[in-house]
Amino acid sequence: MNNHTIGFIGYGNMAQAIAQGMVDAGVLDGEHIVACAAHYDKLERNAAKFGIRAVHTAAEVADAADVVVIAIKPYQIEDVIGPIVAKLAQSSKFVVSIAAGWDLNKYRYLFGEQFDAVHIQCTIPNTPMAVSKGVLVTESDNTLSETQTETFEQLFAPISLIERVDSAHMGIAMCVAGCAPAFTDMYIEALADAGVKYGLQRATAYRLAAKMVEGVGALYLATETHPGAMKDAVCSPGGTTIKGVASLEESAFRGAIIKAVEGLSADLKRAVASSSAASLTKEHLRHAEKLAERLAAIERALYERSDRLSQEMVRTAGILTQLEHVERALRTNDAALLQRTLPAAHYE
Repeated sequence: MNNHTIGFIGYGNMAQAIAQGMVDAGVLDGEHIVACAAHYDKLERNAAKFGIRAVHTAAEVADAADVVVIAIKPYQIEDVIGPIVAKLAQSSKFVVSIAAGWDLNKYRYLFGEQFDAVHIQCTIPNTPMAVSKGVLVTESDNTLSETQTETFEQLFAPISLIERVDSAHMGIAMCVAGCAPAFTDMYIEALADAGVKYGLQRATAYRLAAKMVEGVGALYLATETHPGAMKDAVCSPGGTTIKGVASLEESAFRGAIIKAVEGLSADLKRAVASSSAASLTKEHLRHAEKLAERLAAIERALYERSDRLSQEMVRTAGILTQLEHVERALRTNDAALLQRTLPAAHYE
């Protein structure tokens, strides 16, 4: 059992999958997990399933946890994380981002001057982490220390394959590992539909299809045999399997999958480009606001100096007038004028 406290900023389906996987795998107990979300009532219900502590704000999560998982929607990150950067910029903490489209470089803009003090690892998970069968696409660039990297692996390796990918290919890796489970679900459902069509009970058909997919994946991971060779090993000459393979080829099975991934990739690139532009604009606005604050401070200082100068000029003019009176009194030997003027000049 790990002694760290992990905190989730955002507690949607993916965060819940990670939390469930960690608790069920014995990585952490619920008492060492804290979470916040926009809808507190719903958060309390979901958190109670695993004994997780629900809190109201991201700042509370940052204070309570030494491993902070950013699990909100990508478009929410600047508004939610921006105000708590100082809390995250501590040597005792590190951040794990699971937001699509957010890589180390984007966080560099967000954290600004405090970037060097923040320890962060960007990742893309998938929902099978809930049953310790997940994939965690992990950006090769990060700012974790060696000890923090060890902690990261201790937390996530028991529930997922940690696959490190360079920054340029995080998007396509996400499409394959993070989005394709939906395609696989459709494939399992289609296989089950076919089984039901020919008399199988639906629950039986689902179990057969799901376990088959799990087994094929496990076989590849154990042997790293090329998938084409694995397919060939099942296809006897003139047999039923090769006829099914031929039918899939006629229906452009491979092409449909590739086209689906291409569509995801293109959509992700557009979203990232839009988000990057928005981030850049906000960064410029923040810089402009800082400059405006500095300009206002300078204007206030100049005004104060100008006001003091005006007061000194009035004061000096008064003294000069008094000196003129003294000079006139002495020149004209006017004792009364001299007596009226000298006390005033003295006190001035």
